[in-house]
Amino acid sequence: NYAPLKSADIRYAISSAVSRSTLATRAFYTNAVPATGFFHPDWKEVSDFQTIQPTADLKISVENLANIGYNRLNEDGYYENMHGNILEFTLLVNSDSATKLAAAQLIADQLKSAGIKITLVPLSKDAYFSALKAGQFQLYLGEIKLLPNMDMRSLVAAGGKAAYGIVNATQTTVTED
Repeated sequence: NYAPLKSADIRYAISSAVSRSTLATRAFYTNAVPATGFFHPDWKEVSDFQTIQPTADLKISVENLANIGYNRLNEDGYYENMHGNILEFTLLVNSDSATKLAAAQLIADQLKSAGIKITLVPLSKDAYFSALKAGQFQLYLGEIKLLPNMDMRSLVAAGGKAAYGIVNATQTTVTED
């Protein structure tokens, strides 16, 4: 029996390793603004609720990996646990978009720098959305445009049209293998 992984630590480790500023500049050729939360970073009225850092912080990533037992760097540059397992994820990406493919590769490279292995899964637009709807992914690169009324339920509520992978907390438990 293994202790359950703390999904918040995993999410924070991944998020902290990604430089949204680099993505905006290199993948989107400065035609994007680094995300700091759900809303546009220039919207001052919600700035207190925007908590995502636009730049990477590998120290935070490494600390969160250590919190879940991934504290030994192996010869390939990945953090492993006491059983020699590494954190390895697939990243679904719409291959019909050169920009999204470039962004996905940058994300994979950034996560490798943090000791997390990412394998890209490029799919055509139709196959990509089919995989999302079927829940056949670990991570995915997506783009969401908020409705004019700023209602985010379709994105964050279980059953929402864009809430891929969101389930009730009682339905799933992530554990080490």
